[in-house]
Amino acid sequence: MNNSGGLDMTSKESCINSCIQPVADFLSEMDKKLVKIWVDGQFLRYKAPKGVMTQEALKNLADRKEEIISYLQNEKPKNIFYDTIETVGECEYYPLSAAQQRMFILNQIDRDSTAYNLVQVLKIDGEFETNRFVEVINRLIERHDALRTSFEIVDGNPVQRIHPHIEFRLDYGEINGDMKDIDVEIGRFIRPYDLSRTPLFRFKLLKFNKSGSIPCYFLLQDMHHIISDGISEAVLVNEVNQLYAGVKLQPLKIQYKDYVAWHEKLLNSKHIQAQKLFWMEQLKGELPILNLSADYPRPSSFSFEGDSVNIRIDRELSDKLYNLAREKRVTLFTVLLSAYYVLL
Repeated sequence: MNNSGGLDMTSKESCINSCIQPVADFLSEMDKKLVKIWVDGQFLRYKAPKGVMTQEALKNLADRKEEIISYLQNEKPKNIFYDTIETVGECEYYPLSAAQQRMFILNQIDRDSTAYNLVQVLKIDGEFETNRFVEVINRLIERHDALRTSFEIVDGNPVQRIHPHIEFRLDYGEINGDMKDIDVEIGRFIRPYDLSRTPLFRFKLLKFNKSGSIPCYFLLQDMHHIISDGISEAVLVNEVNQLYAGVKLQPLKIQYKDYVAWHEKLLNSKHIQAQKLFWMEQLKGELPILNLSADYPRPSSFSFEGDSVNIRIDRELSDKLYNLAREKRVTLFTVLLSAYYVLL
């Protein structure tokens, strides 16, 4: 077994003959526990909830790796969700994912909207090496195709174009003494994007000078959702920290355009088409209109203005929700989303 949760094909002889439980039953048992197992080249990969993979389960997985790999390869049509993402060839432009298509259309409808701007503000204490940070961002731009991507319409279809190089500039400003000015600067910093022009992100460094104390910095980041999301932002922040500290990053095996091609293949598969037909049958005909009882009258025009309410769930209820998810073989997100649907 390697450090990334994979099993080396050459590491150990198979003990198929000594295994009593059929491999299909073993994998079904793992699936019920939300353990996902798939083949990746010469490795057997797995992803499991915390605490589910016991030493006994890991040993069983390692001892039966050749049998499991053979079974999964023969059952490939049923495991299309875990096909390896292959790289696509270099093209002038590439198709959009379903999520990108939605955001592109919404941008075409309202080009002045900032509803899909992802904004972060990081406070930095101590001295900040501006030139070093600019170098780090330029290395990230070179590393991630998405940071060099623009969007346009070709032959009536939205596409994404990946540029070999783009220009990046770090904006800079200073504030003296009043924290309220930070909020004003953040408000000015958030602006609409023209999706046909790169870059679809921006950074600004604010130096905050306060009498009698050491200056600190606020790093403002704004990125359009069409090239990023919450997970991507966490990855970028981590890579910025590593590169700034002088750590050498491993080359990326795939880019977002490769995922889009894989996902398009998945959507066109017989398995997904069968699911599509099922839901089209379930939802055919006239659908009821949802009228919620609200505290305030619905505005005449749609907007993204709103608020959020945070609640804390105790351990007992949390355990019950996780157990329900395992019992139904779904994620916790699906359980909570289902509860929301019931409320609606």
